[in-house]
Amino acid sequence: MASIYYEKLSAEIKKGMKEMRYSAEELETIYASIMKRRGELMKGFKRAAIIMGAVVGLLVLLTIMSLGKMPGNPVVALVAVLGLVPICGLILVIMKFTHVDRVRNEFMSLMKKYYPQYVHLMG
Repeated sequence: MASIYYEKLSAEIKKGMKEMRYSAEELETIYASIMKRRGELMKGFKRAAIIMGAVVGLLVLLTIMSLGKMPGNPVVALVAVLGLVPICGLILVIMKFTHVDRVRNEFMSLMKKYYPQYVHLMG
């Protein structure tokens, strides 16, 4: 059975944070590596968003151009195609929170819980 891989914060880092083993410098290093990976993911996410927007835009444009040639009520087809816009937007929002920002959000929640004095260092 196929499954979707969700990148998570390393169990070793989680355990170390819960035991409060890290210094401020080590936390900054960990955060920098997380942000570097997030930047890479964001680059791919932006590409996917542009491609998705172009495909949906093309689909809407082609639907509008063919409204007069469609059998039946063309408004139904237009509404169906325009319904893709919020669905695709919702997909992008879900992907951003579950894939791009997941590790950073996990790290920041552990920071707020175990290292509140250093949260301001992480921006």
